[in-house]
Amino acid sequence: MRAFTILAITATLLATLAAANAATETPGGRTAGRTLDGWGPFKFGMTPEQARAVPGVSWRGPNGSRPGAGAKPANVPIMMSRPMTSEYGPDTGVFLAFNGEQKLMMIKLLLKDTEFATDCEKTFRTLLTRLDAKYGPFAPGGAKDEWTIMDMVIRGGMLERTSAVSLPGSRSRYWHRTVLPNVSGLNLEAEAKHSSGSRSVELMMYQKDGNDGGCVRDITFNASMPTKAQLEIQSKLKHVPTGMDWHWAQVDRPAGLSGGPAGAVFSSGRAENVKLGSGHFAADVTRPTGGAGEVHLVGTISDDNTISAHVAASVTVSDDFPASFEGYINMFTTDGEPVDTYEINLTGKTRSGTANLWMAAYHRNSPHTPAPEACRRIGESAFELRGRSPREMTYRGLLQALGCPPP
Repeated sequence: MRAFTILAITATLLATLAAANAATETPGGRTAGRTLDGWGPFKFGMTPEQARAVPGVSWRGPNGSRPGAGAKPANVPIMMSRPMTSEYGPDTGVFLAFNGEQKLMMIKLLLKDTEFATDCEKTFRTLLTRLDAKYGPFAPGGAKDEWTIMDMVIRGGMLERTSAVSLPGSRSRYWHRTVLPNVSGLNLEAEAKHSSGSRSVELMMYQKDGNDGGCVRDITFNASMPTKAQLEIQSKLKHVPTGMDWHWAQVDRPAGLSGGPAGAVFSSGRAENVKLGSGHFAADVTRPTGGAGEVHLVGTISDDNTISAHVAASVTVSDDFPASFEGYINMFTTDGEPVDTYEINLTGKTRSGTANLWMAAYHRNSPHTPAPEACRRIGESAFELRGRSPREMTYRGLLQALGCPPP
């Protein structure tokens, strides 16, 4: 999502840590080809200590500041520099983000000027032209409607006009978005992205009126930098064990109920004939009498573990059960415990709202007596979700799979 109305640096940037990309530039701004391996002296895979050792950069706060002689460097996931001069201007802030293994995965350059609205987009296009010459064509990044105005929780009453605009003299294009009425001074946003495999460079801009406004731009270099634990999860999701007992849960809401726990009722049961593999998904669920009855779901699984499923044509479902679903499969473990939890989360629309269908199964890797602390944490998670999310059933099943005493 794109969030530009407030430059909430930490919140916005942490939301993008899953992505990671880079660009190869010398401190003087000359490129060493178009390989996206970082920006300037900052290279992907660096540790925080290596980043701190880069000369000529002063870091903010205890996390970003250089430790004194003999001091132990802080274990920090993010670093923010003080304003510095770069090829993009005299007032550039550098934000670095690291993965769980303390490897640099994101470099964001924060640029701010005081152009008027018309000059702001002109400056954006000039900068995009430079980046296009350096890295190749850019394209509108993400879906057309993936924008969020942070200081307007409810988007009602706001007119958005988004279109893809071509950059003159190049093959690049970018999103151009106006906001009407003017929301907290915000009236113009633009964004473009160049991807190369699992890495990318993205240019964003917003123009905002008022004392805290001006022309705000940032350039983000991202590189996919999964940790060993994430790679292990990815591998397990490619080879989901067969023969596990799957259970499903859904929150049923009466027609006209907008949401919240009031009136929410769980239905749940065993999921039969669950098949995951070779890009295909299938499962049979039997809903209570008066519901959809036995439902046969079929669909596909993409490389990023996204599931698209629908009810088989031979099955007739009631109005309270979706005809199609979108969702994903993931898996997680509890620290120190030898049980892998596989979870399928599917969402579909009915005439009265949205329905969430979850399925869960558990794979034990070795005999083990669960730690009381692990049982307590999982039990508390199930209690906090009671009646509000089908994931409550996932946690209750995990307690049983681990061998925890009944809560």
